[in-house]
Amino acid sequence: MEILYKPLLKHEVKKRLDKDGFLTVCILVDFYDILENDLEGFNNLAEEKILEEGIIFNIKYKVISTLDESIVIQVTAEIDEY
Repeated sequence: MEILYKPLLKHEVKKRLDKDGFLTVCILVDFYDILENDLEGFNNLAEEKILEEGIIFNIKYKVISTLDESIVIQVTAEIDEY
């Protein structure tokens, strides 16, 4: 799965939803962003990286790999307003 480098627009999100309404993407997160945030802060960071607008919930994370000082994380979540 390719890394998402910019937030998805609403029409892009709709194309990527699975049959159960979940979105799965990979994001690149700086290691220090993980250390500096609590869960709520990290969820907000993921939301900003994934969506241009909207809210993610029922979030699941899976570490895929590392890249320099960053971590590639697979995020699976439901999206509000879609």
